[in-house]
Amino acid sequence: MSGTQTIAIEGGKAYIISSESPDYFKAKYGTANPGIVIEGKVNEVLGGDWMVEACRGNIGCQLFMKRITADQIGNNEVYYGKVKGMGELVHAGELNEKIGN
Repeated sequence: MSGTQTIAIEGGKAYIISSESPDYFKAKYGTANPGIVIEGKVNEVLGGDWMVEACRGNIGCQLFMKRITADQIGNNEVYYGKVKGMGELVHAGELNEKIGN
């Protein structure tokens, strides 16, 4: 289970996703460990709690809810970012070293 944040996460920086959900990312992006550019903590970017946004129909939040249920990913310290231009929610424990920053 992802959990302990070991690196400082900064908005505007790119990271490698190393997830408990490698099949999800491989199917969606063609790689189990895609790069992601973090915009910030999800509540700051979306203007509210990601669980509330999932209930309001935000597909990215709904997909993250499925991932945390299936793969036991932490639901605190959640960040929003873009992978190949598509929005994703990731737990801090899924993020590894910055890319080229």
